[in-house]
Amino acid sequence: MNIIVLENQPSSRRGGQELSLFDVCRGLAKKGHSITLLYIATGNLLDQYAPFCSELVKVDNYRFNSKLPLQSLSTLLPDLWTTAFKKADVVYSNQYHDSFFGCTLARLKRIPFVCHLRLPPPSPLGWQWQIGMKGASRLIAVSDHTKQEWHQLGYSANAIDIVYNGINEAIFSPALSVSSARKRLGLPVDQFVVSYVGRLDRHKGIETLIKGFAQLNQPQVC
Repeated sequence: MNIIVLENQPSSRRGGQELSLFDVCRGLAKKGHSITLLYIATGNLLDQYAPFCSELVKVDNYRFNSKLPLQSLSTLLPDLWTTAFKKADVVYSNQYHDSFFGCTLARLKRIPFVCHLRLPPPSPLGWQWQIGMKGASRLIAVSDHTKQEWHQLGYSANAIDIVYNGINEAIFSPALSVSSARKRLGLPVDQFVVSYVGRLDRHKGIETLIKGFAQLNQPQVC
């Protein structure tokens, strides 16, 4: 199968979303599928995509800028026209932000459009995203909670498949035992520990965690 994949910046420094897409594309390539990667900005993963991608195509943007309509169309339309001639059986977007371009491209080629739901839906959902998401043949949610959020927005639950993010066992491996991991980190065996790996972003809820612990430490009033 020939797959056109939409990515913004293939960089491991941006977050887990980009790394996850890289693993997905590499896995699909190993299964014999042909990957054409579209990207807007270069990143440190681009050279790693090259060995298993059939083509790397730089585009200007995936969205229409209503504030600069003529300038936006002058770049968006040529990018759509160029990629419309690429051989493909499906268009796959890594996030809903790029769904307008992905849906339009898929319609031009008369092939399915698939979008990954890695984030909760914004409120309100912009008109471009409404068009793009409604045009998706299938949606992939990273969790049941994410699926329910988009379903509550009006998207059919039957059109959303849940696929949990995988783990690259060549990079990540569990500790042999919890006690050995605690010893290596210098943590007491009976100490309560909360660990977090990710970017410091309001949507991640780290502030909620800190405020919750602050409330637990306050003296209880009877």
